Amino acid sequence: MTVSDHIVAAQLALSQAQYELDQEHHAPWYNTALGEVGVAELPGEKHSERVLEYLATCHRKRGGNLGTWAAGRDETAWCSAFVNWCLQRAGVKGTRHAAARSYTAWGRETIPRKGAIVVLKRDGGGHVGFLDRREGDQLYIIGGNQSNRVSVAAYPDSRLLDYRWPTGVR
Repeated sequence: MTVSDHIVAAQLALSQAQYELDQEHHAPWYNTALGEVGVAELPGEKHSERVLEYLATCHRKRGGNLGTWAAGRDETAWCSAFVNWCLQRAGVKGTRHAAARSYTAWGRETIPRKGAIVVLKRDGGGHVGFLDRREGDQLYIIGGNQSNRVSVAAYPDSRLLDYRWPTGVR
């Protein structure tokens, strides 16, 4: 191996290491979401305190669109509230809106990358979460209100509307 081959190999290794560092450290909201996997709604009259924390990020008193009744029930659709909560924990302002599709006009478009906000279409609305990975035509998303809990779930890429990333974050 020549000296220039060693230099190129070292540059490639540095580039790969920087890529891995970027993936891990520039999406702290993703790491927050991972730590919430397993949080679930409570059946019946009781409500999960953690889900209510997510919903509070979309309350009118915080500039959101949910009133007290909707923000006080874990049966309220909460996928967008979960994204808002994770972003807020990372010091990033989300949409503060409970509608998943509110994220189509937020931040900036991005490529599919770990931690990107994924906006999906569905009959009657949308769904939003964070990209974990893409395998074939499946998007694996860490999201809230996926079978009434925070989980990693697969969705067909035919439902994809957009990948978004916070403005001002690399």
